[in-house]
Amino acid sequence: MAKKNSAGKSIGPAEAGVEWVAVMLEPKGGRTNQEVLGALRDAGAREVDVLAPRFISAQAPSSSLADLGEVAEVHVKARKQMH
Repeated sequence: MAKKNSAGKSIGPAEAGVEWVAVMLEPKGGRTNQEVLGALRDAGAREVDVLAPRFISAQAPSSSLADLGEVAEVHVKARKQMH
């Protein structure tokens, strides 16, 4: 049986090995939330949420951070470490 993501969609072999990073994005000057949301969609991001005007939270593939940086300031959220 195929693995499924949080949206219930099948995960292909390429997506199964993706390193996901929690990010907060702020559109760069002259860019809009819609442009950032489009870049996130193109990157295959998940759990995308517009928290407030100009603040977007998402889980994005680590390989997409440079591309996302073209349209937004990308802030990687701190990870909790188990002790």
